[in-house]
Amino acid sequence: MPKITEQMNWQKNVIGESDSLRAAATVLNASPYKLVLVCSSEGQLTGTLTDGDLRRGLLGGPSLEDSVTTA
Repeated sequence: MPKITEQMNWQKNVIGESDSLRAAATVLNASPYKLVLVCSSEGQLTGTLTDGDLRRGLLGGPSLEDSVTTA
């Protein structure tokens, strides 16, 4: 169970649409939530990414260097 201080740091789970799948995997690996929030350059939430989404996306052909929007 995450500590209360970890629960308050959800901002560490936010990445940009142009960030790579590798960056998303790194955030997912370090996160107690196992969820990444994907935001536009304007800071608007545009999607979410889970470890299952990432795995299924990679099976479809993109590389870890591709944008999170490919997953």
